[in-house]
Amino acid sequence: MNEAGLMAGRVIPCAPRCSGTGPRLSVRPAAHAREHCQRTHKERAVFVLLSLLSTRYDRSGTTQSRSGFFTGRGLFRTLVSCLFLLLPVVAWAHVGSPNVFFEGMAGLYPVHVIIRPPEVIPGLADISVRVEGRGIEQVTALPIKWNAGRKGAPPPDVATLVRGETNLYTAQLWFMESGSQSVELEIKGGSGTGRVLIPVDAVAMRVLNMDKALATVLGLLGVGLAILLLSVIGAAVRESVLAPGEKPAGKWGARIAVGTSATLLILAIWGGKNWWDAEASDYRNNRLYQPMSAQAIVRLEKGQRILRLEITDPRFERASPLMPDHGKLMHLFLVQEPKLETFAHLHPVKLDRKTFEVRLPDLPAGQYQASFQHSGIRSLEFT
Repeated sequence: MNEAGLMAGRVIPCAPRCSGTGPRLSVRPAAHAREHCQRTHKERAVFVLLSLLSTRYDRSGTTQSRSGFFTGRGLFRTLVSCLFLLLPVVAWAHVGSPNVFFEGMAGLYPVHVIIRPPEVIPGLADISVRVEGRGIEQVTALPIKWNAGRKGAPPPDVATLVRGETNLYTAQLWFMESGSQSVELEIKGGSGTGRVLIPVDAVAMRVLNMDKALATVLGLLGVGLAILLLSVIGAAVRESVLAPGEKPAGKWGARIAVGTSATLLILAIWGGKNWWDAEASDYRNNRLYQPMSAQAIVRLEKGQRILRLEITDPRFERASPLMPDHGKLMHLFLVQEPKLETFAHLHPVKLDRKTFEVRLPDLPAGQYQASFQHSGIRSLEFT
């Protein structure tokens, strides 16, 4: 195991404590961690705010009674304090963001790239490219699937210069399937042609629901089109073979044609609905992101605690290969519960396709919430 357990983050200082059982890991989705942190900050903010509302300050800074709170410098200080108290409630960290950030060289051109993958697959990814230097002639973006290569890729899209900018380009690319992808950027200019390949993880994270008002309008339009279609069929059967000026002799033929057409139309709509429901069910159950099950074992080896992670979910066998994120295959975040006093950012080392290990730093014994940020698996539920 090479350089296992190197920390890219830091552990908040605390008194090291060890026990025979070691830390207990309780892994939950990253969204729960954000909700827990947000709720804790809100409770603290409300407590301090109520304390402020019970006092005021005079010019010397001494605390006085509640009377006169809405006058003078006390009101100003309280408003400023409230503003700072609300900041932790609305602030969000980068942990768990699906966006890809890249800074590097494309040939001789320094580039700063932000890729925002789509939340729905198939979907459009937004790409922003800032190129340092002059004489840029063209910027193109090409999506490449891990098992298709350049031969299976579509033609590259030409990025457009953002209005009002001199070196910021933007483009949109279609990601048709989930899994490991790459975006190849090509820069053409006075310094020649430069290319860079940026790995991107395409994961379906949500289902887009149709607005009820729009669904109602489309439904009424569909009914109107069906009525018009049936009226055209009836008129065609009843009058298409008549000579000019001749009146229809009977209506039963037209009625039979309209009834048959209506039956076929209803069957077609019913079949289309069943097909759509099957596609939606397959998307929710097989293509939409869901946390994968795994097992976590903490063992003691030569006085060092080792955390072993093994992905046991059968869906992982069919998943695309793992992709590095910020140079690492897996990012492990440990947060102590319930007071959130200890935080660790670790990089488990891959032993095989589904097994990872990492040396645990000197963390206080207790219960920890773990979240993962790695190639299609952003959180694991330990069993």
